[in-house]
Amino acid sequence: MKRLICALALAYDMSLTIENGLIVTCDEKWSIIEKGFVSVAEDTIIEIGKGTPKKKSDTIIDASGCVVIPGLITAHTHLYGILLRGAQLNIEPPTDFAQVLQRVWWPVDEALTVEDAYASALSASAEMLRNGSTLYADTYSGPNSIEGSLEAIAKGTREVGMKGIVAFEMTERHNEEEARRGFDEGVSFIKKVKSDPLISGMMSIHASFTVGDEIVEKTVKKAEELGVPKTIHTSEGLVDLYHNLEEFGERTVERLHRLGLLGPDTILAHCVHVNGREMDLIAGTDS
Repeated sequence: MKRLICALALAYDMSLTIENGLIVTCDEKWSIIEKGFVSVAEDTIIEIGKGTPKKKSDTIIDASGCVVIPGLITAHTHLYGILLRGAQLNIEPPTDFAQVLQRVWWPVDEALTVEDAYASALSASAEMLRNGSTLYADTYSGPNSIEGSLEAIAKGTREVGMKGIVAFEMTERHNEEEARRGFDEGVSFIKKVKSDPLISGMMSIHASFTVGDEIVEKTVKKAEELGVPKTIHTSEGLVDLYHNLEEFGERTVERLHRLGLLGPDTILAHCVHVNGREMDLIAGTDS
């Protein structure tokens, strides 16, 4: 079975029909239509079926031998990571997750510029769209390029024509001022893109082992006030779990639950080192 990936920027007065494909609807019955069609007018799917559409479209795509699916969602990503692809790292090989951060990602973070944020967004968005993702949720981490970074990412994404949810990843790994600036950048950006058709904002914390309780509680309150999602890396490595056990006597998810971070508008990324009770907390709060 061949693959058909279409990235189309249609004017609002244009229409499109994809025909002769294997249509995977992802509806409640998970219906699959052989040699079916999908018709779109402006930004709305107006008809799905088998045979001939009721209305003729301006643009016709023959999807014979191809699968047609709804756009995929990349629920957690770091667009700037594309800049490291193919890099030859002259470092001592990491042996655990903490060393991966210390030897690879944190040095990269600190070298990033606002121009890097734009370029990586442009490249990564184009690649995602080419491979079927139409929406991403990205957290940017650049302690030396905080102000203006999120708008740079949004600019690159808009130029590709993809949808994105963008956030600055707050951390206190250097100092509390770093987290404050990240918080302010995120809040300012969220307000700025409130009516943007492609871009929206969210609140993001790097991980519980790089922040204190105060910034987490402040983030929860502000996200609720602004009506936006929240996201945090959760027990991606043992360093996160051990930090919370040693400092608070709680596992990672237990601490986040105490601070009010869990809920239906929260994305907990990774959740590698979690136990059954933590999974119950995640499920029980619809996180």
